[in-house]
Amino acid sequence: MPIFVPFENVISLEHVCAVHGRIVEHLFHFKREAGDPDLGTLTSDVIAARASWKLRVMPLLSVEAVYRNTGARLLSFAGAISASSAAFPISGGVSDEAMPNNVSLRIEKVSGFPGRSFHGSIYIYGIPRGKVTEDEIDSDYLADLQDGIALHVGDMEDRGYTFGVASRRSAGEFRTEGVFTPVTSIIAVDTHIDSRRHRLRGPEI
Repeated sequence: MPIFVPFENVISLEHVCAVHGRIVEHLFHFKREAGDPDLGTLTSDVIAARASWKLRVMPLLSVEAVYRNTGARLLSFAGAISASSAAFPISGGVSDEAMPNNVSLRIEKVSGFPGRSFHGSIYIYGIPRGKVTEDEIDSDYLADLQDGIALHVGDMEDRGYTFGVASRRSAGEFRTEGVFTPVTSIIAVDTHIDSRRHRLRGPEI
């Protein structure tokens, strides 16, 4: 059974898509500066996050990347509130087949502090095949996608959230309380795609 590690006033936000018939997840962590949201607030924020993702990111993904839903979970304590918002399936805006769904673009979350606990990655799936030559992503497309993610983060920050890295472990051991570190920038560390075989999961749909 997974070990729960609490994070004060932090939510996990997940945008779920299907690529080539399998589920892929785009995961973010945000801290609400005004404290824990109630269910009504969290639901409203999830609806806004869904709209932001559809506006900022989905137009840049392959038509074979199909958006399904957005969900959020409060991490302040075990069994805390959660909310989700679904919509009619929405395809990406680029009329091109997608790279395999174990292939992603890695965008690094930079906090300014050294160590694995203080930086992380966002993996973006549904990259159009025509934007990749061998294993390298077109630099202009990469810049557009990075900007789209930054705008999405900015939309959440406008709602009172801070984007960050959520660390559950220290020296390989689970923490009694998680450490949240604000992110100062997001960067695509290089123009090469990553193969994430252990993320090739999810039921057929």
